[in-house]
Amino acid sequence: ETAWHSKMAYATSLVVMALLALGVISFFHSLYMIIPLGLVLTFFYYAVFVVFVSAGENGVVPPAAGAWAANLFFGLLAGGQLLYGRSRLG
Repeated sequence: ETAWHSKMAYATSLVVMALLALGVISFFHSLYMIIPLGLVLTFFYYAVFVVFVSAGENGVVPPAAGAWAANLFFGLLAGGQLLYGRSRLG
């Protein structure tokens, strides 16, 4: 069950990473900050994803929660940054 959820969550991670990229771009305007931060966030996302999927497979957390935890965390992070960036501009 965790394998199925993790495949679906990994497929939708493209949308989450795109939202995260928009949040980073709205916060930093320097290409020299955007690229390294994007790389760090990508590796951090993958690490969180692997840890929670592993926890779901071992029964520490429910399978669906383990697979979708990284998307939820980074989606909320991106959404918060987009809302903060939007309120900062207005």
